Amino acid sequence: MPRFQEADFWDNFEKIYDKEKFDVCLPVHDASLQLFSSKRDYLARYPFFLALNPSETIDLVSDKEKTHAFFMQQEIPTARQWLLSEVAMASPPELPVYI
Repeated sequence: MPRFQEADFWDNFEKIYDKEKFDVCLPVHDASLQLFSSKRDYLARYPFFLALNPSETIDLVSDKEKTHAFFMQQEIPTARQWLLSEVAMASPPELPVYI
């Protein structure tokens, strides 16, 4: 598979598809999730199944603060989150710390 950062990625992607005719496309690299999500309409012309969450889900889980806020809203137990400014002014936690 070509590197998704390369300018000719989609041309190479099409060549691979034309040769292999795969049934499922499963982007797994974090940055590739955004790329494939942005090309969802373009990829709809292919008969393969694009195994990819909705764009809103990708945006949510790609941002730690948004993910933490979502967990809190849904009352999903999660570790406390500290901002860098809070950590700089805080006393070190008592060790050991388990997350």
